[in-house]
Amino acid sequence: MSKYQVRHSDENTPEIIQAVKECGWQWIDTHDLGGGFPDGLAVRMQANIWQIIPVEIKNPQGFHGGKGHDQFTDDEKKFYAKYHGLVHVVNGRKDVFTLLR
Repeated sequence: MSKYQVRHSDENTPEIIQAVKECGWQWIDTHDLGGGFPDGLAVRMQANIWQIIPVEIKNPQGFHGGKGHDQFTDDEKKFYAKYHGLVHVVNGRKDVFTLLR
């Protein structure tokens, strides 16, 4: 993806952000950074240490009708290969609660 392409938010982004906040975390929106960087960072301070979890939001149906987890851009695939295990993919509120609670 060109760094000049406009990135869109997934339809389920507002519900994901709300779930993050319900878990007591803050949300830093990074979906427009490009380069395969995840859509956002779930962050909180615990015992004077910042906890930061990179989160990729995928629509459960995926884009263009594919399956959510199977539909990564080429940039996302490269980023996730380089930083294997760093990014957490969520499709809905249940995924967020499982990740952050």
